[in-house]
Amino acid sequence: MLAPIGVMGEVYRARDTKLKRDVALKVLPDYVSVVRNTLS
Repeated sequence: MLAPIGVMGEVYRARDTKLKRDVALKVLPDYVSVVRNTLS
């Protein structure tokens, strides 16, 4: 299931089968890592 897409990436709902609970997975766009490397 895909939650609303925002500026900072996409958030997916997933199931952790080991912990037996729902979790959120956030996928950041490539440009976020480029900006972060530039700032450090």
